[in-house]
Order: sequence, then structure tokens, then C-alpha cells
Amino acid sequence: MDRFNREVIGKAVSDANNTELVLCALDDAIKTRGAKKLSGCIHHTDSDVRYCADKYIKG
Repeated sequence: MDRFNREVIGKAVSDANNTELVLCALDDAIKTRGAKKLSGCIHHTDSDVRYCADKYIKG
């Protein structure tokens, strides 16, 4: 979410709640903004185990 205008810039939907789902949401944000333009954005994680996965951290 863009913290200035509260625009959702990345999202993903799936039947499975797994690491691939959160990576898809992050990829969507990168496609929307570009990797260098993500400063000023909020990435809400809930501190869930999927956000601690090696695939996600290396993302």
C-alpha cells in the first residue's frame, strides 16, 4: 500500500495460504511500481511464518 494515497499496489489471491502467495503479491507491487520505487510503501506482513521463508527473504 502506498502510504501517501493509500493505493493498493500489490495483491494476490489463492486457495492456498503459502509462501508463493505472498511472493506473488510482492511481485505484483514490483511490477506496478518498479523495485526502486517501493520506498514510501507499507508492506504488511502479520509476522507470519510465510514471511520468514528463505524464498521470501531472498525474494
